Amino acid sequence: MIEHLNYRATTSPDTRCSWCENHCQRTFIDVELPGAKGRPWSKLPLAEGWERIIVNNSCPKGLIEDVHEIRAVKDEIDRTRDAYPNLAQLVQSQAFRCHSD
Repeated sequence: MIEHLNYRATTSPDTRCSWCENHCQRTFIDVELPGAKGRPWSKLPLAEGWERIIVNNSCPKGLIEDVHEIRAVKDEIDRTRDAYPNLAQLVQSQAFRCHSD
């Protein structure tokens, strides 16, 4: 039940985003959940049985804590781009292609 939810919120220099020069301040909300994998690799490690939610960020990169996660997001973006090509770019490349007839 929600009244038995265990959580903690952390906002500190260790939660700052480092993916760009803005270094936005973020809040890590750690919630105790059965079966959660934790984040032992994190700058703020999280034990098994806990899940992290990242809030107070100003861009999608701020939801990501480490390079492994950003690689996974990039891989997903690449798969989506490959599955659904940008038709405007295709038309533009064909429309302005030099013909040598």
